Amino acid sequence: MKNIVLSGCSYSCVHTDTEAPLGYWPVNHRRDNFAYPNFLATSLNYNLVDISQSGQSNRKILKDVYENTSSEPTIYIVQLTHLHRTGFYCDSINSWIDFQPHSSTQQPTILNDLVSWSFNLESSRIEIFNHTHKSNDFDSIIQKLQKAYETQLMLSYSELEEFKYLMYQCDMLKSHIKSINSNNKILFLYWPLLSDELLNEFDSSNFLNIDGMYSIQEWSVKNNLLGMDAHLNPTGHRSLANYIYNFIQDNLDI
Repeated sequence: MKNIVLSGCSYSCVHTDTEAPLGYWPVNHRRDNFAYPNFLATSLNYNLVDISQSGQSNRKILKDVYENTSSEPTIYIVQLTHLHRTGFYCDSINSWIDFQPHSSTQQPTILNDLVSWSFNLESSRIEIFNHTHKSNDFDSIIQKLQKAYETQLMLSYSELEEFKYLMYQCDMLKSHIKSINSNNKILFLYWPLLSDELLNEFDSSNFLNIDGMYSIQEWSVKNNLLGMDAHLNPTGHRSLANYIYNFIQDNLDI
């Protein structure tokens, strides 16, 4: 097994560093980017197919894995992101789009021994992928879609139900990649915080945990591994790569 396919959001392809001149390496400078996929590929001496992109929703992260499966034995590493993000193909602008709330706390903090991170659910950001041309009513379409997303967050969003459905999707993906090649392996990284309510629904199989923590955000905040914002600094990325490497070596049934 010499292949790694890695899908995720900016947590997997961007680092921030308070001491770097720009604070971070741009996502399009993959070879210069001190992010855990590059450390991991070097440690394992595997061929890395890194399909992570900033701003992606879980829908897009999982979709990209389905679209990058291989008949050769492969380790699939799937970094899952925040449940409140959503994504879909928008026919009116011929593009896949992902939405997420604006963060009102740029860097998570520790409050009463717990990690705290809040969001402004009344405003949103949008990522537009593979957009080829701008229609005459492009701006109007985007405004309407953003308004619909913000309304959905305020009126009908259920974190618990979104989490249950995500666990179902992970099970489906595991079955799919095994059906392609029985030697395929899959490892999920769950980045967001996990409340007690979510932990009660959590299927820990195939999920990385570090010192008993399944939330990479919780682990990174408690170990002071963040840069200028909520992304890992270079030390954090190297440390995470080491944990993943050891997990792969020690858990042949992942």
